[in-house]
Amino acid sequence: IGLIEGFITDVTAKIHAEQELRNYRDRLEAMVAERTAELEATNEMLEKEVRTRRKIEGALRLSEEKARALINATTDVVVLLDQEGVVLDANVAAIELAEMPREKVLGTRIAELLPQPLSDIRLETGREVIRTGVSCMFDDEWQGRFWHNALFPVRDKMGEVAQLVIYSRDITPQKLAEKERERLI
Repeated sequence: IGLIEGFITDVTAKIHAEQELRNYRDRLEAMVAERTAELEATNEMLEKEVRTRRKIEGALRLSEEKARALINATTDVVVLLDQEGVVLDANVAAIELAEMPREKVLGTRIAELLPQPLSDIRLETGREVIRTGVSCMFDDEWQGRFWHNALFPVRDKMGEVAQLVIYSRDITPQKLAEKERERLI
């Protein structure tokens, strides 16, 4: 009888251990399933975010291409400067006028691209536009050409002037026609 009792106790302990093992395995499987579901939801959210981001990047790229096409469609010189007078962007007409590769023009101070005293006049006018936030127009002469310049402030999200856009149009034909008219009068 003692041997049978020991055997029953041993079998009972084994059955109890197996049951605990099954319970542990079931809990572990439930935990794995729960974590897998969480990871799948997170992965789905990330995939959606990536799709949204790609869509936004595509729209931004298209917008930049449109802006570049509009800026380059004009024969006017168009330059974007930071507050220190460093060229941030320029259209094809500006690059051609500078007679330098685009890579060299971008990042260069406008004062290094224009002769004195023209650069001083334009820089001072630009500083005034940045200080006041009011656009300005004026004419000047450079390399035997007459230019009509329009300077516009570019504001940041806070409404502060962060950059300056300069549009310069070659008005030499009009100025020469005016001088010829004056001469004939």
